[in-house]
Amino acid sequence: MAEGLINLISQFTILLGMLAFVTSVVTQVTKGWGILNRIPTKIQVSLTSLILCVIVLFVYLDYYAVTFVWYYLAGTVLLSFFVSLITTDGWEALLELWKRSRKESK
Repeated sequence: MAEGLINLISQFTILLGMLAFVTSVVTQVTKGWGILNRIPTKIQVSLTSLILCVIVLFVYLDYYAVTFVWYYLAGTVLLSFFVSLITTDGWEALLELWKRSRKESK
């Protein structure tokens, strides 16, 4: 049981890292294009991560022949916020949020 959980957490961390990297590359390449250079970078990162996460979701569902359920999309939108946070502020910001959300043991 614990081994399966560790494997799942590892895969999730790798997915977050890959999505953050691709989001960063796409943002850097497209930052100077037309209207995209007029909007703040953080908004562009958020939109890029949302689009990439949704594309990855549908590619995954198609590849593994999984039927779409509405909460997959809701989870993907939530995931895109994590990807956006990691892309703009790095892993340290995510770890800091995690540490602040945990109760201190006395």
